[in-house]
Amino acid sequence: MSVKNALQFIVQLRADEELSKQLVFSDGVPELESLVRLGDKIGLSFTVEELRVAHKHDWGMRYISCSRSTPTSGS
Repeated sequence: MSVKNALQFIVQLRADEELSKQLVFSDGVPELESLVRLGDKIGLSFTVEELRVAHKHDWGMRYISCSRSTPTSGS
């Protein structure tokens, strides 16, 4: 199990519409345990905690990427 697998899962989930259709929702929010089961189903084993860490890293990387591509005032 690993954060790396969880990051790969996040990338695949974002890119694969058929995969995202398999999510189980509770009150409009995917259940973390269902994400772990879905990841395991496609050969990417990780825990809920590893998924949380991967999500934090993913958003951090996306933030950095967006802030580099957004012009700042005065530049």
